[in-house]
Amino acid sequence: MLIDILGQIFLARIFTVSSFNIDQYIYVTILNGCIFIIASQLLLKTSVKDVIKHQKKSRFSLIENILWIFFTVFLNFSVCTLYSRRDAPPTNAHLSQTWLFLLLAVFTGFYEEFTFRGVFLENLCKSSGKVFAVIWTTVLFSFMHETQFPAPLILGITMGCLYVMSGNLLLPIAAHSINNWFGYLLTPFGNFLLPQKAPDEVQLILKWSCFAIFLLTTLLLLLYYHFYKHISFHPIKKTKEILKSIKSHKTSYQKFSGTPCMTFFLFLMLVNIFCSFSSL
Repeated sequence: MLIDILGQIFLARIFTVSSFNIDQYIYVTILNGCIFIIASQLLLKTSVKDVIKHQKKSRFSLIENILWIFFTVFLNFSVCTLYSRRDAPPTNAHLSQTWLFLLLAVFTGFYEEFTFRGVFLENLCKSSGKVFAVIWTTVLFSFMHETQFPAPLILGITMGCLYVMSGNLLLPIAAHSINNWFGYLLTPFGNFLLPQKAPDEVQLILKWSCFAIFLLTTLLLLLYYHFYKHISFHPIKKTKEILKSIKSHKTSYQKFSGTPCMTFFLFLMLVNIFCSFSSL
């Protein structure tokens, strides 16, 4: 995380722009991704080849993968992705640059999922259990994206759960990439479809559309698992299982979160959350 912070400060000094520029943003993303992958190789002794070796055959069918991607993306957008900070630079995205944004989204999705789910979550699962691993990788993921809160919190939890449930990194990478791509082009696409409406009206229509698609996808998932897989979801039972897992790894939580480094990171993240909400 410290490498990421220093890297972003360094890159921000090189690429100083007053508004969103797709070409420069791709350069920054590639450099930042290389920093992450090289750091994983040198500091954590984990290469791309090692991560691939740990991948299992996905437990999900093609229909499940599609439904879970839609669920993840539209949950994120219906809840918080249309929220933007007042001090953020303007985004000048154009639909003609669709494939450039796809390249950016795929590369970002790959290196972030490689680091947080393929490396961090996989190692924490082995030592401290799945629930602990999902929680702490979400904390670290949210800290890395501090200026975009609360979207990383939802994305971090869903990506971690998708990796644990499917047993394969391809699903989180696909969901993360599509989420990013959709995010870059959502507002320009809305303005293109509704040119006569004011920006605030377009945002409202987009948000309710995302929420409707999220509800529909949730219903389809429930129907699919109930009638096709014959699996019923019991929220109370699942919550008890999660709490039991947390209790059984209580020592791991205390040991990991009690280090001075993690205490400092948590403090910075709480300060950022407070600043984000106070700016609304």
